[in-house]
Amino acid sequence: MTSQEGAAYLIAGVAGVLLAAWQRDNIAAMVGGDTLQEDQTANGLQSLGALLDPTSWGFEDVAQTQAQANRRAMLETIAYAEGTQKEGGYYALFGWPAKGRSFFSTLDHPRRMFPYTDKAGNTIQTSAAGRYQITKTTFDDVAPRIGVRDFTPASQDAIALELIRQRGALPDVDAGRFADAISKIRRVWASLPGAGYNQPERDINTLALAYQRAGGNFA
Repeated sequence: MTSQEGAAYLIAGVAGVLLAAWQRDNIAAMVGGDTLQEDQTANGLQSLGALLDPTSWGFEDVAQTQAQANRRAMLETIAYAEGTQKEGGYYALFGWPAKGRSFFSTLDHPRRMFPYTDKAGNTIQTSAAGRYQITKTTFDDVAPRIGVRDFTPASQDAIALELIRQRGALPDVDAGRFADAISKIRRVWASLPGAGYNQPERDINTLALAYQRAGGNFA
């Protein structure tokens, strides 16, 4: 059963209950000697008709709720891939938690540099921090564009979503086109399959499972 079919069954059930209640109350009023005014009857039928009208069922709201769930699930998937999904991930510095690196102030990006050696043997410096391992360069570029002035969890979420949007993947995320979205953002996060940064990459099937567990929907 699709979400729209489920919503239709639910609304139909509610409509049935309301119709029975409306009929019961109106019959009781007539038996008791009360006379229903014409406008009261019309208003009651109008409200019931609106409920039964498929065009007023609000499937747009259902779709919007699914899109929001997909966005949250995608953020959870990225955090899983980056190794920062656990509690404390929003305060992670590169190498967390194995090396116990974390920060406390969220007034700004931590701006701390750490060396690492990639799979090709190259030593590289990185300032990756937070749940989505955002570098200071990325923060300085993206944050002003979306009005972010700090590095709080909410700001980190907003920056990550903006990075997804910049890659043209946000409509894919909203619609549940998981593989298409991952393909478009793989160069943003080195842990995603096909990123190509000589760093460990997660398997697409493992990420799809993490996405599903986080409440994501597939198209």
